[in-house]
Amino acid sequence: MRLLLALTLVLSLAACQPGADDAAPAETPTGAETPPTSSAVTVRDPFVTAAPEGGTGGVFLTLVGGAEADTLVGARSSAAARVEVHETYDGGDGLRGMREVEGGLAVPTGSTVELRPGSYHIMLIGLTRTLAEGDTLDLDLDMARAGAVPVRVPVRSLRDLPAPE
Repeated sequence: MRLLLALTLVLSLAACQPGADDAAPAETPTGAETPPTSSAVTVRDPFVTAAPEGGTGGVFLTLVGGAEADTLVGARSSAAARVEVHETYDGGDGLRGMREVEGGLAVPTGSTVELRPGSYHIMLIGLTRTLAEGDTLDLDLDMARAGAVPVRVPVRSLRDLPAPE
């Protein structure tokens, strides 16, 4: 139980780094594309944090809007009991928290939306297996227009998380 609490705290802190812009999706320059793609959205640079069975994990990636705007309304994986799209928010007094995104995360036509530590991210809750560094996770992004977009997500160590902006 202590291990689960400690890992939850570490992941929460990683996702809630100060200085991140949690008010709106980040506009980022385009880079090399990583499959898969749909007619409405392209997924780039996905990764998930390593975590033990029964714990929680964070999925981070970049969504690039296609010819039509779309909305990320959820996600699914057999590796977790629950999967939720989260945002980090300022709770006041220097405290930050995480909450589920209500109504989905918009991906406008041609825009880049980054899910990163300290901002938007996908939470894997109640992992049904250990996510070990070097493994992959199968994840389906539920898009309002495109439907299910399958993504193979590599597992990385918490120490490899990019520094928040």
